[in-house]
Amino acid sequence: MTRNSIILSLYIAIFICIAMALWNPKLSLKKADAQLTVLVDNSNSVGAAAWQDFQKNIRPVLETQYDEVNALFFSNTVAGQAEANTNKSTTNIAQALSHVAQGLSKDKQNNILIVSDFGETTGNSIDVLKQLKSKHIPVFIHRVAKDLPDVWLKLLQTSNVARVGEKIEIPVQITSTLDTDLVVELELDGKRIADHAYSISSGEIIQHIFQFSVTQSGEHFFRLTIRAEGDEVPENNQASMMLNVNSRASVLYVGNFIQSDMASLLKMSGVEIKQIRPQQFSSMVKTLSSFSSVILDNIHQLDLDRSHWQAIKQAVKGHGLSLFVSGGDRSYSIGGYRRSKIEEILPLISEPGKEEQTTAFMFLIDKSGSMGLEPSGLDRTVLAKQAVMNTTKVINKGDYLGVMAFDTKVSEYLKLGKYANPVNAVRENWVWSPKGGTLLRPALEAAIEQLSQIDTHQKILVVLTDGFVEKNEFPGIKQALKNNGITLQIIAIGNELEKQALTMLAHEIGATLNTASDILTLP
Repeated sequence: MTRNSIILSLYIAIFICIAMALWNPKLSLKKADAQLTVLVDNSNSVGAAAWQDFQKNIRPVLETQYDEVNALFFSNTVAGQAEANTNKSTTNIAQALSHVAQGLSKDKQNNILIVSDFGETTGNSIDVLKQLKSKHIPVFIHRVAKDLPDVWLKLLQTSNVARVGEKIEIPVQITSTLDTDLVVELELDGKRIADHAYSISSGEIIQHIFQFSVTQSGEHFFRLTIRAEGDEVPENNQASMMLNVNSRASVLYVGNFIQSDMASLLKMSGVEIKQIRPQQFSSMVKTLSSFSSVILDNIHQLDLDRSHWQAIKQAVKGHGLSLFVSGGDRSYSIGGYRRSKIEEILPLISEPGKEEQTTAFMFLIDKSGSMGLEPSGLDRTVLAKQAVMNTTKVINKGDYLGVMAFDTKVSEYLKLGKYANPVNAVRENWVWSPKGGTLLRPALEAAIEQLSQIDTHQKILVVLTDGFVEKNEFPGIKQALKNNGITLQIIAIGNELEKQALTMLAHEIGATLNTASDILTLP
C-alpha cells in the first residue's frame, strides 16, 4: 500500500468518526411528514456502486418511512439525477451539503443521507456538519464498500437443537465475485471434522450440506470457514452457531405418586423415562435441556419453587423442551395456576368455567412502515394476520371481537361486536398495508375506550407490534386498564425486534410480553 493510500484511508476513518460524533441518529427512525434528501456520490472513486446500493438496498426501505425522498448526485459539484457531473476526479461533500441545506423546506422535518465512500478530496465537510447540527438537521451516513474481490459464506436456516447420534445437517451457501478455488471447513468444538473443495465462478452460488452426528449431549459450538484465493474481504468468511444436543429421546416425569399409569404406559412403549417426585426437582434443574420432554402429572403450583417454574419456562421457550401438563385435583385452576409462572407457559387461562361468561377480544395492530418485510424476507404484517386468524378460530359464540390498526393515527377496521363467523369478519376487513410512522399511546387510549363501553366477564386487549414505537412514557394507561378490568397482552411480531423497548413498555403498563413465533395462537 502506498503512502498516499494510507493517508487517504486514515482521512476517511477520521472523517466518519467525527461525522458520527457530530450527528449519529438511527436511520431506522420512522418519520411522519418528513422529507429526506439523499446525496449519492458518483465520483470516480465510487463509480456506479453508490447509486446501485441506494436503488437496491436503501430506497425501498426509506420510501416506507418518509413522505418524500429526493436523490441528488455529487462529486465536485451537485447535479440532478438526469444530469452528469463534468468533474468526477474529486469529491466535495462540504459543497454538496451546503447546496442541499439552502434548498430545504421550512414546512417539513428535514433529513439528509450521504451515500459515499467518504474519500473527500476537497472542501471541509466537518464545518458544514457542525452548522447542520446547530440547526437540528439530522445527517445520516451510509458508507459504500469498494468493489473488492469477495467470496462470502452464509449459513442457511437450520435448527440449533439435535439429539445424540442422529444425523445433523448444516446447509451453507457460498457466493463469489471472482473466479477462484476455495475450501469450506466445518469445525466442531474447535476441531475440524469435515471440509470440501470447490471451484467457483464470478456470480455463481454454491450450496453445500455438511452432515455429521454428535456422541455427547450438551452444548456444542460449530464454525464454518471458507478459504479462497484472491478473496480480499475476509470479514464475511465465517459463520457459527451453538448447537444444543440432547440425549436420546427421554422424558422427565414429575408426579406425586411413584405408581403411575401414565409412567407405566410410557415405559411399556419403550420410552426412556426418569421418574421423580416434586421434592427431587432441584437436582434436575441444570439437566432439563438433556430431556426431550417434561411431564407434570397433576402438579400443584406450590409443589415446585418459583425458580423451578422459571427454569421450566426457560427450557421450553429457549431450548425447545416439550411440556405436557395433565389435569387433576391438584392442577390448573384448582392447583393455583391462575396468574402464576406456569400459566405464562401454557396457551390457556387457568380459570374455572362458568355458564354464559363472555369475553371481549380487541386486537390493536401496528401497521406502520416497519411492519413490512424484514431483510430476512419475513413479512411481519402477514405473520400478524395469521396469528389473529388462528386466534379467532377458537373464539366462543357470544364473545365480542374488534380490530383496530394504527400508525400515527388509529383506525377501526372491525367494530367491537359479536360475529357469527369471526374468521371471515377479520379476513374481509383486513384491508390495510404497512406504511407511515408509529404512535402507540393514542391507539391504546382508543382501544381502552372501546372496551370500557361493554360489560363482559373478561376483556383482553392484544397489541401486535415490532416494538419500534415512540419512547415517551405512558402515564395513566396502567390505571385505565385496571379500572376497566382489561388484560393487556403485547405480542412481538417478527425476528428483528426492539425487544428492550417492548420489555420496558410491558413493565410500565403492566402487560404480558410474548413473541408470535413462540406460540401457535395468541393467549
